[in-house]
Amino acid sequence: MRDRSGNRRPNRPTLQRDPVEALNARGWLGRHPRLFRICRTYSIYRRRKFRAITSPLRKLPDFVIIGAAKSGTTSLYDLVTKHPRIKPAYTKEPFYFSSPEKFSLLYYKTNFPIVGKRLTGEASTSYLPSAEAPARMKATIPDAKLIAILRNPVDRAYSHYHFARRRNADAGATFEEALNLEEPRQKRYAETVSELKSILYGNGAPSGQRDLYQLIRDSIDDSWHSYLRYGRYADHLENWFRHYGRDRFLVLSTEDLERDRQGTLDQVFDLLGVGPFRVQDFKRLNVGRYAKMREDTRRELVEYFRPHNERLYGLLNRRFDWD
Repeated sequence: MRDRSGNRRPNRPTLQRDPVEALNARGWLGRHPRLFRICRTYSIYRRRKFRAITSPLRKLPDFVIIGAAKSGTTSLYDLVTKHPRIKPAYTKEPFYFSSPEKFSLLYYKTNFPIVGKRLTGEASTSYLPSAEAPARMKATIPDAKLIAILRNPVDRAYSHYHFARRRNADAGATFEEALNLEEPRQKRYAETVSELKSILYGNGAPSGQRDLYQLIRDSIDDSWHSYLRYGRYADHLENWFRHYGRDRFLVLSTEDLERDRQGTLDQVFDLLGVGPFRVQDFKRLNVGRYAKMREDTRRELVEYFRPHNERLYGLLNRRFDWD
């Protein structure tokens, strides 16, 4: 390069960081976890602030994986977003449509890339069983493609229980006790929410009280203990089909994904219209390890879910090889 006088500038030496020095810096941060967390939080804040400023330029999702919880949604999302024409969201589960009172639409858009040719999407497992999410989503992204992945509800319930135990949400009950407690817990939850709503969210209630209602409602969320309710898939899908046409839906099974991952992904890519792509790296994510379910409990759950599964098969005009 030359300066304004036409003389050639001397080449500036490139500064290269000593890899040993960099390693020592990371080690120092590792020995000071509090400072590391502060630095990491600030970095996340800066990235989030930039995305908030550019939120009007960002696109809404082209597709949404709506659940079911503990059915392989994380693995499916990871595999789908490996396609070169699909860009993953910054947050895989923003939970916007199941709790929009907590977020604005501009905040929701910060989770997605700036408008471009590639598709993007999210995967929030709270959407499938939500009574309000279908109408909210239809009003915001009416042209989105929707994907549901369903697992044998017996296995899903047992996995959900152990997930709750790992989060200390059901630490004091056996699986059998937790199943018996689910209905009274749901009833108590509904009564509490109704009472809170009448007190804090009535006509003319100040916005602060409405925020307090939402905060308390979230704190007593029943999703941790919905082992049976979340597996009644026909109830949830009927609600979704009232808002979105069947042509915008793809319903998969966890078992099919495990047996034929590429074939299952081909169905997703066909729905999204992105063309074929062979995924090389197949990984199961968020895999839990726990003891086998009691045989008598399994038999009881098979009988409990049998009529619900039959309704699902009739709704989808296909059967899954569940119990």
